[in-house]
Amino acid sequence: MSNVRIVAEDGAEYTVTMLTLSRRVPDDIFFDLPSDLIHTRKATATLTDGRQADVFLLFPEDGFHPLSEQPALPLRDYQADVRLMFDMPGRVRVRAASEEEARGIITDVVRNHRNPPEGFAIGLDGDAIDSFTIKLEAALANSHKHRTLGVRDIEFTSPLTERRLLGGPPSCG
Repeated sequence: MSNVRIVAEDGAEYTVTMLTLSRRVPDDIFFDLPSDLIHTRKATATLTDGRQADVFLLFPEDGFHPLSEQPALPLRDYQADVRLMFDMPGRVRVRAASEEEARGIITDVVRNHRNPPEGFAIGLDGDAIDSFTIKLEAALANSHKHRTLGVRDIEFTSPLTERRLLGGPPSCG
């Protein structure tokens, strides 16, 4: 992927990929930038934060090194609502005509794809619940120990939102 250098009007400089550039300028401006960069290797744009900036296309012959060899870009703090899925031993009872049908019913009910049929029941192991509760309390007290909870999977229930920039110049967008 091509890389560019953004030089904002306040003197801030950022070396980023074209993908990152697409997030730092409004869509209607971004679609014209690649053409200008290919023809002249420079374009002027308004960033999403309102600042004017010159954008330069970088090439190896300019002494540009891939981003992986450069200092890390400033980190950003993101937040999203998620549904965490935990490993919890249990026992399920279901009435079905075959093992295959039983597996399908159990999977669909647990994933909320259908209502449980008559005779369907889920039982959780009491010791496993106690163990999970102890781990949950420890994780709430010491958030860095979240790995002890046995999170099996995660589902995003809202888009990621950028909260603020960590350890660097103000965000370009």
